[in-house]
Amino acid sequence: MERNPLEKMKLCDQLTWNRKELAQVTGRSQEIVDKWIYEGAPCIKEGHTYVFERTSIIAWLRERAINRIGMTRKNVYDDVFPGIELA
Repeated sequence: MERNPLEKMKLCDQLTWNRKELAQVTGRSQEIVDKWIYEGAPCIKEGHTYVFERTSIIAWLRERAINRIGMTRKNVYDDVFPGIELA
């Protein structure tokens, strides 16, 4: 079965995400993503759109989860990105 070259790419295969896509991938709301932007999440603004580079935002969210005060986590990866297999 040949793949249609115009077929939409899966979110987990994309190199960048916008706010809505990041919210979908992480299972959080767009308001939470806005909070992350305010708190210094690595992103760039192109016009009215925020763009998140996949490896940078994953690293930022992992570091943030690991450094939470008063919480000890056994494995932050499954909690931060449910359903996404990371390389």
